[in-house]
Amino acid sequence: MNARPTSGGWAGWLRRPVAILSWATALLLAGLWVGRQIPIEWVPRVELAEVHVAAYWPGAAPRQVEQYVTAPIERAVQRVPGTVHVESLSEEGRATIILQVAPDVPLGPYVAQVREELARLRNVLPDRVVPQLTRAVPEQLREQQGFLTLQLVGPLEPEALRRLADELVAPRLRSVPGVAFVRVAGGRERELLITLDPDRLEAYGLAPVRVQQQLIDALRDRSYGRWQTGRNSWLLFTPPETDLDAIRNLVLHQAGPDAAPFRLRDVARIRLGPAPARSISRVDGQPVVTLSIDRKPGSHLLTVAEAVHATVERLRAELPEGVRLLVVLDRSEDVRKQLRDLMVRGGLGFALLVLVLLALLQSVRACVAVLFSVGVAVAVALLLFRPLGLTLNLITLAGMALVAGLLVDNSVVVVEQLLVQRQRLRVRGLQGLALDAEATRRALQTVWLPLLGGTLTTMVVALPLVYLSGELRTLFLPFGVLVAFTLGASLLSAVLIVPVLGRFLPTPPPVPVRQRRRLRRLIALPYWLAARWPRLTLLVLFLAVGIPLWMLPDTWKLPDEDEQEVVEDTAWQLAKERLARLYNATLGHDRVQEVRRLVEPLLGGVLLPFFQKTTFGRRWHFEVRPEVYVYMAFPPGTPIGRADTLMRRFEAVALASPSVARTVAQITEQVAYLRVRFTEASLRTIEPYLVRERLIQQAVQLAGLRYLSVSGLLEQGYYSGSGVNISEFRIAAYGPSYEDLEALCERLAQRLKAATPRVAAVNYNVDRYGRPDAREVLQFRWTPEAQLRTGLTAGDLAAALRPVFNTRFPFFRAPVADEPYLPVRIEVAGAEQIDVARLITQPLPVTDSVQVQLAALAPPEIVPTPSAIERFDQQYRRYISVDFRGPWRLGDRVIRQVVESMPLPPGYRLQYPTYAIFGERELKRTAGWMLPITIALVFLIAAMVFESWRLPLVMLLSLPMAALGVAVGFLWSGANFAEGAFIGLVLLAGVAVNDSLLLLDRYRQLQAQRPHGRPDLLIRLAVRERLRPMWTTTLSSIVALLPLLLFPDEEGFWLGLAVTVIGGLLAATLLAPLATVALISRRRG
Repeated sequence: MNARPTSGGWAGWLRRPVAILSWATALLLAGLWVGRQIPIEWVPRVELAEVHVAAYWPGAAPRQVEQYVTAPIERAVQRVPGTVHVESLSEEGRATIILQVAPDVPLGPYVAQVREELARLRNVLPDRVVPQLTRAVPEQLREQQGFLTLQLVGPLEPEALRRLADELVAPRLRSVPGVAFVRVAGGRERELLITLDPDRLEAYGLAPVRVQQQLIDALRDRSYGRWQTGRNSWLLFTPPETDLDAIRNLVLHQAGPDAAPFRLRDVARIRLGPAPARSISRVDGQPVVTLSIDRKPGSHLLTVAEAVHATVERLRAELPEGVRLLVVLDRSEDVRKQLRDLMVRGGLGFALLVLVLLALLQSVRACVAVLFSVGVAVAVALLLFRPLGLTLNLITLAGMALVAGLLVDNSVVVVEQLLVQRQRLRVRGLQGLALDAEATRRALQTVWLPLLGGTLTTMVVALPLVYLSGELRTLFLPFGVLVAFTLGASLLSAVLIVPVLGRFLPTPPPVPVRQRRRLRRLIALPYWLAARWPRLTLLVLFLAVGIPLWMLPDTWKLPDEDEQEVVEDTAWQLAKERLARLYNATLGHDRVQEVRRLVEPLLGGVLLPFFQKTTFGRRWHFEVRPEVYVYMAFPPGTPIGRADTLMRRFEAVALASPSVARTVAQITEQVAYLRVRFTEASLRTIEPYLVRERLIQQAVQLAGLRYLSVSGLLEQGYYSGSGVNISEFRIAAYGPSYEDLEALCERLAQRLKAATPRVAAVNYNVDRYGRPDAREVLQFRWTPEAQLRTGLTAGDLAAALRPVFNTRFPFFRAPVADEPYLPVRIEVAGAEQIDVARLITQPLPVTDSVQVQLAALAPPEIVPTPSAIERFDQQYRRYISVDFRGPWRLGDRVIRQVVESMPLPPGYRLQYPTYAIFGERELKRTAGWMLPITIALVFLIAAMVFESWRLPLVMLLSLPMAALGVAVGFLWSGANFAEGAFIGLVLLAGVAVNDSLLLLDRYRQLQAQRPHGRPDLLIRLAVRERLRPMWTTTLSSIVALLPLLLFPDEEGFWLGLAVTVIGGLLAATLLAPLATVALISRRRG
C-alpha cells in the first residue's frame, strides 16, 4: 500500500506535537490555577423565584391580621406583573405572604416593583405595620444556610452581656475582610418605659391615647418642605426630641396662657432600663447572646473563616473574667471534611479508573493519554465556573465526580481505535509521520459518528432540569449547563489532543493465535446463541424485564349517583361511561382477573418486584442522635417567667450529672427547647440513659401544657398532648368563603367516617402540621349603633384599650439617649392585675372629653377562633386531619377514593396528599412527559447521525435492558427511588445508548463494505470489533461512580443516582448487544 501524502490534513497537525501539547498543558495549568481561586461554599447560594413578605402587628388576632394586613398586601402584590401564585398565612400578630414568580421574570426588578406597591400601603396598613421582604432558598438547603455562629456566655446579667456583644464583639467581627454582616440576638435590650398613672390621668382629664399621640409627635421628625432664598434652598423640619429630661418635661396639655401646663412627668413615670424578656437563651445555665455571621458573596469560605477565628482568639483575651466566646456552628469545618471525603472518594475512583484502563488498554502510555485528555476537559470546566456563576460546593463537587467517568468515553474510544489502526498499518509497512497521520485519519473516520452521536445524546440529557421547574431547576440548571460544555470539551480534546499523544503510543504486542482463538470463541458464544435462536433470545430478555400487566386497573370506576348530579351529561362523559362498562365487562371480568393473578407473577419479570418493594419518594428516617431533647409548647398567654421556671427544672436535672458536656436552652412565651449533650466517654456508660429517665420523670409530673416531649438516645421517647396521631392523614380544602369551607369540611368528615369504621376521628380545626388550631378569645363587637351614640370608631376604642391590654410590646422606636433605635413602650400602672369584668363596667376614657362603658355599648363574648388563617390565590385553605387505624396503604387508598368521589360546589377543591418533599412536586409534575421527550430527542439525534430511521429503533433496545439493570440495582441495594434516581434515569437514557451507537455504526460500515453479507454474521463481527471499547467506556464510567455507591450521602440523593446509572450501564452493555444481535439476525434468511 502506498503512503498518502503527509503535507496536509492530519499530518500538518501532527507535525507539531510539542507546540500543541504545550498549549494543552498551559490550558490544563490555567484551569488548575483558576480552580484554586473559585469560591468554596458549603451549599450553593441559590435564590428561588419566590419572594416572602412578612408583616408584624403585635397583639392582633388572626382574623384582624387577615382582614387589615394580609388582604391589602395580597391585593397590592397581585398587580405586579410576573406574580403567578400568592400564598398567605395570618397568625396572631404576624402575616406571611409568599409570592411565586414566573421563571422568565428577573427577580431584581420584580422585587423593586413589589417594594413600590408595599410603599403605597403605608396609609392603608395599621400603624407600626411595616412589611419586610426576603428572598427564598430551596427547602433542602434551608437547614444548611449560615456561615459561622458564635455564642457569648458568661455570669453577667442579660443586658450587660448584650451590651458587651453590641459594643465590643460585633464591631470587631464586622471589620473582618469578607464578612457581610453580624446579627446579634439574645440578652435584653434597653427600652424607654413610660408607666401611666390611671388616677392622675383621670384627675387631669387625659386619655392614654392622647399621651401616646403626643409622644409620637415629639419623638418623630417632621418635614415641612423647603424655603427658597435666592440660590439657597433650606429644608424645614422639626428634629425629634432625644434628651430624656426633655421628654419628661413634655407638655401634654395647657388649659390657658396663664395656666400651669400638664407635663408627662405629672402623669407618668419614665424609666430607661432593660426591656422585658421575650426570649431567653442559656448555655450550661448561664445567659447567652448569639452572633450570626455571614460572608460576602464571592468570598472564599475557608479564607474568611480563618480570619474570623483569628479575630475570635484575640477577642477572648479581652473578655471579662468568666465570659466565654464559643463557636457553635462553623461551615468551614464541614467544607474541610467534605474536601477530605472528596479526596478519599476521588482518589479511590481515580485508582480504580487507572486500573481499568491499564487492564483493558494494556498500555501505560495509552492510559496517560486518556487521563491527560480528560484533564484538559476538566480544566475547561473549571474555567467556566465563574462565567456560569458556580462555586465549589456539595452539588458541584459530587456532580463533577459523577461526570468524570463520562468524560473518559470519547478519549478511550479514540485511543483504542488508534491502537488498532496502528497495528494494522504497521503490518502494511507504514512508519513515522505517515503511519501516525493515516492511523489518525482511519480511526476518526471509523468512530467519528458514534463519538458525535454519543456526546450529543449525553449533552441532551445532561440538562434534564431544563424541563423541570421550581426548586430543582433553580438548583441544578447551571450545573447541567456546565456538564454539557464539559462533555463538548471532552469531545474536542479526544479529537484534537489524543491523536497528537497517539504518536507516542506503542504498537500492541501480538496475542498468541491459540490463546486469541480460545478467548474469541468464549466471548462469541453468547452472541452465536443469540443469532442461532433470535426469537427465543428476545422473548427471554423481554420476559426478564417484564410486561406491566399489573398497571392495568382491576375495574374502571363509574361515577356514583352523587357525582352524576353535579357532572353535566356531555358526550364526553357518555363516552367515558361506555368505555368503562366495556372495560369492566372484558378485562375487568372476574374470570379474567383470576387469570391475571396467575399470569402476572410469571410475566412481571424484574419490574414487578421492583414496583412492589421499592420505596418511591424519600423514605422517612428517624436518626437517633447521642443527645437528649426536651420540647415544651405552652398555652396562649403563658408568661415567659413561668416558661423559664419550668425549663430550669429540666436544666437542673441535666447539669447535676457529670456526664453532661453542655446544655442549650431556648425559651419563649410559646415554646421552650432544651438540648443536652453528653461527653464522649460517658456515652459508653449507663449514665446518659439515667439522665434521660430523670428528665422523663420530671416531664411526667407536669400538666397543662399543649405539648411536651423528651426524646433522643433511643427511638422511643415520652410524648404528651401532641394532638397528632402516628396514623394521621391530612387533606387540604380550598374555597372562597371561610364559613362555607368549614361546612364542606364537616360534610367530608361525615363521608370519611361512613366509608370505613377504621376512621377513628376526623378533625378539621388543625394547622398544616395536624396540630389543634382552634382557640378562644375575648371579643368586643363595636356596632354601628354604638359608633353613632359615641362618635367613636372601632379604631378609637382599640387605641384606648391598647395601653391597658397590649403592654408587652413597644409601640414606637426612636433615637433617645444615644440609642439610634430605642424601643418606647407605654403601659398603664397595674394593667396586669386589672379585672376584665371590672374594667368593662367602669367608664373608660377614650378621648379627653369622651368616656364609654363597654358593658353597655360593646358587651364582650368569648368566641372560638382559629389560631391561623391560610389563603392561596385569594382562596381560604383549611386542613382536615384523619386518624386512620390500619395499614398506611389501606388508609391512603380509602381516603383517596373518598376525596375523589366528594361532590364539590363551584370554586371549591380538595387536595390529597398535602405533603411534598424537596423536588418531589416538580418531579411528579413532569415525570409523565419528561422521560419520553428525552428519549425522543435521543432518537432524533441518532437518526441524524445514522441517516436512518431503522437503526435508531434498534438502538433503543438498550433502554429496556437498562431498565432491567436499574430494577435489579434497587432491589439489591434497598435504596429509595427519589429525585436523584429519577434524574439518573433521565441521564441514563442518553448514556446507555452510547454503546449501541458504537456497535450499530460499525455494523453500518461493514454492511456498506459487504452489501451481500449476511446480517447475522456482520453484526457478530461488529460485536467482536467493538466489544472491548464498549466495556472499557462502561467500566471507566462505573468505577468513577463507585465512591458514591460505597460512601452514600445521608439524604440518599447521590446514592439513588449512582445505583440507577451503574445498574443501567451494566445491564445495557451486557444485554443490549445480545438483543441487537438477536433482532438483526431475524433477517439472515
